[in-house]
Amino acid sequence: MMHEEVELETYPTEALSSPFENGDDHAGEDEDAALVDVSLHENSAGIERSRDAPWCLGSTLCTPQFTRVPVRVGALIAIMAPLIALVVVIAYMVGAYASQRDDEATPGVAFGINRIAFGSCTSYHHVSQPVWVEGVIPSAPDAWIWMGDMSYMDDPNINCDDFPTHSNCNCTADWLHIPPHGCNAGNLDHATLRMEAQLQHRDYQQMLEYMCPGYLASGNFPPAGGDPQVCPRPILGVYDDHDFTWNNGNGRLPQKYLAKQIFLDAIGVPRDSPRRAWGRGIEWQHTLNAELPGREVDVFLLDGRYHRDELPCEIRGAYCKELIIPMFEHGPFGLGLDPDRLTVDQALALRRLQNEAARRGPWCVDLVRGGDTGDGSCCAKDSQMAKWCAAPGMRDQHPALWQEACNASAPEFGQRSLVVKGEGGVDWAPQPPDGSEPRDMRQESPFCE
Repeated sequence: MMHEEVELETYPTEALSSPFENGDDHAGEDEDAALVDVSLHENSAGIERSRDAPWCLGSTLCTPQFTRVPVRVGALIAIMAPLIALVVVIAYMVGAYASQRDDEATPGVAFGINRIAFGSCTSYHHVSQPVWVEGVIPSAPDAWIWMGDMSYMDDPNINCDDFPTHSNCNCTADWLHIPPHGCNAGNLDHATLRMEAQLQHRDYQQMLEYMCPGYLASGNFPPAGGDPQVCPRPILGVYDDHDFTWNNGNGRLPQKYLAKQIFLDAIGVPRDSPRRAWGRGIEWQHTLNAELPGREVDVFLLDGRYHRDELPCEIRGAYCKELIIPMFEHGPFGLGLDPDRLTVDQALALRRLQNEAARRGPWCVDLVRGGDTGDGSCCAKDSQMAKWCAAPGMRDQHPALWQEACNASAPEFGQRSLVVKGEGGVDWAPQPPDGSEPRDMRQESPFCE
């Protein structure tokens, strides 16, 4: 519910910084990725992770909380003097702009949050991001909300067009990894480095300083975006696919519990937040201006990845059976095509299809013929599940299980992990002996609808 009108501004940050123009699915052969990302290693080399931060998990993946490493003061002054002068000028301009607004005040004091900015999609490579200094900061937002792709954590560190045999680009294709740009899907170490580089980006750090003035004094980096004592102008958000570590990813992602911690660490979500728990995504409700009756603004952030199902079997099955698998296994002749009798346009279309089959072929074979029964890694389970639910007497014989597994209108539906057995039966997923949350059973018993 929104109790008062607020100014909303959106910033497609990728438009000012990305060398790609084809949107989210950027694995096409015609895309120009001319920039080689070496800044990631440079930016990450001087970072020391801090495992004592209040929202840090304290595990081997304590990501990505860090403290600054000391540098030579003389060298720092020589390097930073021009930048300091520029920041002073920018700060003066921002101050002059903000002073013209009658409602401009420190958020959380008299006037609260009046202007909310939204944004997503920083850049595939860690190049300049002028949108922060030239667009977001001068507009003086009172709150910033990430709408996804804060960092492209699954993207390679190098230009795969120039280095096609590099391990970041050349991998064995399967249902999760699709070369050349998807080889690092689900790679948590790679994802951590990519997020660290974004947090250390000099342009984004100016944004952090604006939203959370003096945040380094708190001893933690990145700042706790939702803590008004650290960030008077809050930084909130939710991931999408690339900061979930998998382009167009869904709930089948291995170690997705650990993957979500990287994003939550990056925006400074407390360690004891329910958003970090097993078995749930990072969806959340924030109430802004909660201390100002009549001026509250409820913000609902939805997680479209953690429990996302795959595309329906009919769509993916037809695509794989009729197009990709014949081309993948038998080449053009699998589709009844003779490469020597094609027009120029037909030959070009065939080349694109061959490239797509090389990328998607193993994934399609797994979909159609994988799994324990050889009937497919996903769709056969859907069919078994539907048959069990429709079988006579199942509702009476297993009333509690039937409600959770089959009755989509029941409050119990989908509340616990289920497994479809090899003989077609359905049961609850086994409970670990230590009493912890059952593991995600999609690897053993995936559902796609």
